[in-house]
Amino acid sequence: MISRRRVLFFGAATCLSGPLPFIRARADLGASTPIPREPSRIAFKIIRKGEAIGTHILDFTPREDGVDINIAVDIAVQFGPIVVYRYKLRGLEQWRGGAPFHLEALTNHDGTKHEMRADWTPEGPWVTSMDVSSYLAPREALPATHWNQDELVRPWINPEDGKLLHPVVGTPTATEIALADGQKRTVERYTLTGDAQLDLLYDTEHRWTALEFTAGDGSHIIYAPM
Repeated sequence: MISRRRVLFFGAATCLSGPLPFIRARADLGASTPIPREPSRIAFKIIRKGEAIGTHILDFTPREDGVDINIAVDIAVQFGPIVVYRYKLRGLEQWRGGAPFHLEALTNHDGTKHEMRADWTPEGPWVTSMDVSSYLAPREALPATHWNQDELVRPWINPEDGKLLHPVVGTPTATEIALADGQKRTVERYTLTGDAQLDLLYDTEHRWTALEFTAGDGSHIIYAPM
C-alpha cells in the first residue's frame, strides 16, 4: 500500500515547502487591496491531476469598524476508494480600522494538529502557536491568507503553524485565466520562492484570482475560481 507521506505533502493554507531562511520580499511591488464593505466570498476549487480534491473558501462579513474573514480549507486525496490524505483548516481573520487585528486557526494536517493565534498590538503582532515559541512579529507582518495583495511586500504569518516567513517575490507577468462562468480575465502572476514556493495571481483590482504550486509528490495543484 502506498504511504500517505509519499502521496501528497503540502500545507494547503500557504502551500509551503523547504526551510525558513531570512529572505526579504520585494519592496517595489505596491498594491492597495480594498477592504470589503459588503458581504462577499472568495472561493476556489482545488484541482490535482485534473480532479477536484477540495475547496478553499474565504467569507467576508463587514463589521462597523472592519471585517471578519472566515477561512475554510478542505482537502481529501483518494487512491482508488481509499482516502490517503486529508487536510482541514478553520480560521478567523479580523481587521479593524483598516489594519489587521486578530488571526486564529485550527488545522488538521493529515492527522497532525496545529493551533495558532496572532494579536496585533502597538508594538506589532504577538504570535502564539503549538509549533513555535511565542514571539513578537514585525509590525508590518500580515496573515498569509493571500486575499490581500499587500502581503507581497510584507513578512507573512503562516495561519497553519504561526511561523514567520519572508518569501522572495518575482517580477509579475501578465496572463489570462478562465472564471467559473467561462469568461477570461487578465491577471498578473507573481512567482514566489524561498519560504513559500507558489504562484499567486491577482486581477487589475488587486483581487486574488488563482494560485498554483507543485506538491511534495510532484503533482501540479491549481486553485480554480468557483
